[in-house]
Amino acid sequence: MTAWPHDHFYPGEMSKFQLNISIIRLTAIYQIGYNKFRKTKINMTAGSHDPKKGKTMAKIITVASAKGGVGKTTTTINVASVLAKQGKKVLVIDADSQGDSTLLLTGKNWTDPAFKTKGLFNMLKSWDQDKDLSIPVDRYISPTNVENCDIIASNAHTASIPKLLETLAENSDGVSMYEVLIYRLYQIEAIYDYIIIDTRPSKDERLVKSSLIASDYVIIPCTYNDLAIRGMVTTVTLCKELEKEEECEIKILGIVMTMVSERTTTTKLLKNDLAESEYAKYLFKTEIHRGQSIENSVFVNLPVIINEPSSKQAREYRDLSREIQERIRQDDREEN
Repeated sequence: MTAWPHDHFYPGEMSKFQLNISIIRLTAIYQIGYNKFRKTKINMTAGSHDPKKGKTMAKIITVASAKGGVGKTTTTINVASVLAKQGKKVLVIDADSQGDSTLLLTGKNWTDPAFKTKGLFNMLKSWDQDKDLSIPVDRYISPTNVENCDIIASNAHTASIPKLLETLAENSDGVSMYEVLIYRLYQIEAIYDYIIIDTRPSKDERLVKSSLIASDYVIIPCTYNDLAIRGMVTTVTLCKELEKEEECEIKILGIVMTMVSERTTTTKLLKNDLAESEYAKYLFKTEIHRGQSIENSVFVNLPVIINEPSSKQAREYRDLSREIQERIRQDDREEN
């Protein structure tokens, strides 16, 4: 595992596009709007301690849906595995207290002693407003069974993170509970090409909101089911509400339809309805079909990309990953 750069700093107010090293102090750090910090590309002053050192920062993708059982974890671990097999350096963050991403990528349950003091909760708890007192983030990163893919695991304390974030904000000087994850990820963004956050099914939970705000892009898995589509609509609405409330930009990269069965009448009806709706613009062309290979892979605690690479579902996840990368490249071109 690559060590994170210790000569890092946090940028100051985003109106100062040419930052002078003299203003990189704690007083400047916490005056910034975290959205502007995460969402704007900054031209650092020559000679400053920029952890990027010429490298593009990681693309942070949050996989979210207010509805459970739509394939968030399956999508997270398989997209991560595809990217890792392409030689990309990937970090998965398991922000779901069920710990399924942790299990399927490491073969270890979230209750395993290996994660007792090495989970997302511990990483956030170790943050200090004085960055020199914060414990390095890489101490909480674990390897997975997929080469080039690491994880910050879920553990027994993940469910306590919302309260922790509130406490950290209360004990800080002007730091929002949503900023803590941003500041911690900033320390390791130069190490990875992609950081993918697997979230729990919720629309109100603070960690879900923190993950959405910290991300560059959001992917929403959905099934051709009325309740799942309602959950997708709720998630899209949440992203738009957070943009207004927190004055941030949350880009919905796309909606991926999962567990698709073409033979059902319901699928055909809902597919037509979605194609004519305001959400059609978000739909990925690639759909993930229901298949035994997914269940087989879950049974042996592996991504289908690794366990059954020749299966239809593995091919679809490779296609989805290509589509994700192309949409990100297109967004980069439009920004530049």
